[in-house]
Amino acid sequence: MAKAWKDVIASQQYQALAPEQKAQAQEQYFNEVVAPQAGDQAEQAKQAFYAAYPVPTTQQQSSQQEEPQQPEQSLMQRAGDFLTGGQSAGQIAEQAGRGLVNIPFDVLQGGASLINAISQGLGGPKVLDDVYRPVDRPTDPYAQAGEAIGGYLVPGVGVAGNMAIGSIAEAANQQGDFAGNVAKNAAINLGAQGALSAVAKGIGRGVTALRGDISPDVAKTIANAESMGITPMTSDLIKPGNALTRGIQQSGEGAILGTGAKREAQQAARSDAVSNYLNKFGEYNADDVVKSLTSTLKGRREFAGKVLEDITQKMGSTPVPTSNAVTAIDDSLAKLNRLGTSADKNLVSTLENLKAELSNPSIDFDLLKQHRTAFRSNVQGDAMVFPNQAKAITNSIENAMSRDLKSAVGKTLGAQDAARYIKANSDYSNIYNKVLNKRIATKLNDATNQATPELINSVVYSRNASDIKRIWPALDSKGKDAMRAAYISKIAEKASDSPAKFITEVNKLKRQAGGEIYNTVFNGQHMKELNALHEVLRETARADTAGVVTQTGQSLANNIRLGAGLFSGGTSIGGEAGFGLMMRLYESKPARNMLLRLANTKPGTPAYERALNQAVTAVRPLLANQATQQ
Repeated sequence: MAKAWKDVIASQQYQALAPEQKAQAQEQYFNEVVAPQAGDQAEQAKQAFYAAYPVPTTQQQSSQQEEPQQPEQSLMQRAGDFLTGGQSAGQIAEQAGRGLVNIPFDVLQGGASLINAISQGLGGPKVLDDVYRPVDRPTDPYAQAGEAIGGYLVPGVGVAGNMAIGSIAEAANQQGDFAGNVAKNAAINLGAQGALSAVAKGIGRGVTALRGDISPDVAKTIANAESMGITPMTSDLIKPGNALTRGIQQSGEGAILGTGAKREAQQAARSDAVSNYLNKFGEYNADDVVKSLTSTLKGRREFAGKVLEDITQKMGSTPVPTSNAVTAIDDSLAKLNRLGTSADKNLVSTLENLKAELSNPSIDFDLLKQHRTAFRSNVQGDAMVFPNQAKAITNSIENAMSRDLKSAVGKTLGAQDAARYIKANSDYSNIYNKVLNKRIATKLNDATNQATPELINSVVYSRNASDIKRIWPALDSKGKDAMRAAYISKIAEKASDSPAKFITEVNKLKRQAGGEIYNTVFNGQHMKELNALHEVLRETARADTAGVVTQTGQSLANNIRLGAGLFSGGTSIGGEAGFGLMMRLYESKPARNMLLRLANTKPGTPAYERALNQAVTAVRPLLANQATQQ
């Protein structure tokens, strides 16, 4: 049940309100507590209520002030106090930090009824007291700046995000256990907007996890970046969502004691990471690819030759049938004899002699192999008439002899040795064309014979994925490293040590031939390494364009617009030093991890409360640290 209005106005929290806030609170109290009870007599009740409790005026509030208001320091005076380490430095840091995480109290005032129900459901204390108890608003201009722009620094979460972050500031102003107050405030503030999951939906990726940890994919990106010497800033992982938030980010980079130095250091680290990666592969040498292919294929041919020798020894002097070959010879002679005197007499004679040799019942496996080799050489070399016909005859008879050899191995040694023989015979006779195709084999042969390994580059840099896929299995580890070095050297030529150009060139390679070339050359661990570097550079791409040097008039104007348009009552930003300090706080590693944990945790759970408590624990030493850093 709501407390009586006389008890409300007697409370310390109510007395701290400004006159217009007291008026709003009184009106809301009447509408939500008194009017429902008055029913049809609401108008009369309102007159009586306001007669008994007149609305306080600004003059009344001013007359209660015992001390005159001190004149506000100029912007340069405040900045000077901070830069010279004066007494106000710590105050600026504390106030700026509080302002960053504070929220406008009028957001809570709009949801009194809902807060009532939520608080009772949570077993909370007297509800309306919580509604009308304001967060102690900071009076320092730096803190007002933080309060005004704090919500814009966390894009996508809107009011719910402000409430989650603001719960920390509220707890600092309350009596009792600090951690308990943080947890309670988070539940009430978020519940007041009916947005218990709005924060998790609004920030980043991996928002389905229910633990108080940073989402795995974001944590992996951070780990990869830090292993490369790159520290991602908060706005790298929680991207500004519109022109205003981007303007705030840029202003922080250009402000005194702002984030510009960190961006500059980040960019230097990114350039070093690119250089280190490019240098890891060394200089590309086309001869390494040529030697790798030649060595691999030569080794395969030699292995095939050993298999053929083994099969031949096993077959021994056992006679082999030659029926397929003899039949093919008879068919070829019949075709030639139809030509009469026009037939190639030498070819006819060769076929007749071969038939006589193969008709010998004692011919063995090795002798049949030799006849096949001699026949191919003799017929194709000597035939001058009808060369196409001679080639067709040669192929027909040679294939028939091969079938006889295969059949003999299968019958004598079994199917397994027959399969070994077929593969070895094919590899030995045609390994280069079989593995590489005729065009690539010709390129390799020319590169080897002419001692110009660069001729292979037309294959190495081929835009046809089929060429790369064909030669890749034929390369040894050194040859594959050379292929990777070839592509990295091309990227290095265009990118130098520029992370932005590096990203562009890697993207081009990934798109080439539908990504098949990239997936072939940079497979396995090499792909993981390059993808990790690419992802880190992409996430921290702001460092490429950040205004870490002299700011343009346009970027300096952002500070003016912030001062004129964002801060209530016309209050200015309170000096670049305070604004820069606040942005350093936001972009710092502890603040980054705090926000990422909150983004990845389901509100209302114990894990969420732990994340808030951890965030609060980190704030105070962080403020002191940011105040003393140069």
